[in-house]
Amino acid sequence: MRIVAIAFLWLTQLTGAAFAQEAGTASRPATKDPVPILDTGGHMSAINSIAFTPDGRQLVSASDDKTVRVWDVDTGKTLRTIRGEAAAAHSGQVYAIALSPEGKWLAAGGRLTASGTSGSVIRVYDFASGELAALLEGHASAVRGLAFSPDGRHLISGSQDKAAMIWDAAAWSGSGMGSPSGVPVAVSKPRLRLGHRDAVHAVGFMPDSAGAVTGSLDRELRLWRVEDGALLQTMTGHGDKIDSLAIAPDGRIASGDGSGEIRLWDGLTGRFLKTLVRNGSRAGSLSFAPDGKLLLSGFAGPSLDCHVYDATSGSKLVSYGWHEEPVLATAISPDGRWAATGGGSGHEIHIWDPRTVARRQGPDGEPLTLSGTGRPIRAAGFSSDGRQIAWSD
Repeated sequence: MRIVAIAFLWLTQLTGAAFAQEAGTASRPATKDPVPILDTGGHMSAINSIAFTPDGRQLVSASDDKTVRVWDVDTGKTLRTIRGEAAAAHSGQVYAIALSPEGKWLAAGGRLTASGTSGSVIRVYDFASGELAALLEGHASAVRGLAFSPDGRHLISGSQDKAAMIWDAAAWSGSGMGSPSGVPVAVSKPRLRLGHRDAVHAVGFMPDSAGAVTGSLDRELRLWRVEDGALLQTMTGHGDKIDSLAIAPDGRIASGDGSGEIRLWDGLTGRFLKTLVRNGSRAGSLSFAPDGKLLLSGFAGPSLDCHVYDATSGSKLVSYGWHEEPVLATAISPDGRWAATGGGSGHEIHIWDPRTVARRQGPDGEPLTLSGTGRPIRAAGFSSDGRQIAWSD
């Protein structure tokens, strides 16, 4: 039987009414006819960002499939889905999410737009209700990084437009900015604009919330004062584009670049401390354990293994090799017991012990995987007599 590969184009669209019901605002006029969307119970494209809730019982994930999913960590099932944008092609893809320290607010960014605004917006949701609380307007291009300050007062964002921006959470918390589903919400503007010479993919706050750090494709990290946006230090030394960073409770900064080099820095002075690894694989994501003793890294290829390092000595402790595709998202649970890593041809999230790499067991006793049913179909075709069809994942 002769099999012919067929390329499928998935157009993720919602009617304006359906979008308003799920996301709290309308993005563009309703389509003439409803467009059906297959819901497998999991993500249908690359997972870009994940975060545990403060109690560790739920995991939030963002994907190229234009959805944010909230998972039950015990059962591995989707509890709810936030659909952000009704648009074709790349518009609506979600590249970054951040949860406020107390779990009240969820910020989502990517290639998101909204009626009456320009450029890319950041959507801020009331996490408990899923209601849209604010639209943050200011970036001219896709948002790649988001982080809340430890005191919950500020949000920082990084974008393809070479800028990082700091936003006041007071603009949407306690201000009556939120509105019922379907009613446009007020738009908030950034308090500070911080610049680089290339796209900003990595952002974060220092433990005291007084400083912020940004990492850019210009191969530099920069330390900023949150109060007035003053540049405190420029940190150089990376030989490739910086894609990821993480900040330990003691203020140490870990940064990863396109060559697979992971560096440690003193977050107070910006002084370079040591290089953890150079492995030739792009560092996809970095996460410190809550006590700062472990550093988890995901890689985007050619190596697909995740590694856990001793954050003091820099030695590699364990490697996790069950993913089949690039790992762009990592997180460690608030109690430090579990690592979550997103990647794989089935667009799944694995939960495993960062000290032993043993996978967490689900209710059925099998390794817990947060994913939908089925797998992506890569090729399909009819037999020459038209009586049989074959497909492959």
